[in-house]
Amino acid sequence: MEDETMLPPQVASYLKIKTQTLAKWRLIGYGPVYFNAGRSIRYRRSAVDEWIKNQQISNTSMNPIRRQGRP
Repeated sequence: MEDETMLPPQVASYLKIKTQTLAKWRLIGYGPVYFNAGRSIRYRRSAVDEWIKNQQISNTSMNPIRRQGRP
């Protein structure tokens, strides 16, 4: 069975984010792995699902500490 490919609007809907957020993620190297098919950006559903799986935090000690800026 061939892995389904998805366009950015489909991935954004699947992740419940805006397409602009997904585009920003691509620029900074964050988010699911994507590839170019001609002039079109595509994602494999398996890559999106794997990325989601890797985002899971099993306990709070794995959560990065966020420092507040100066007041």
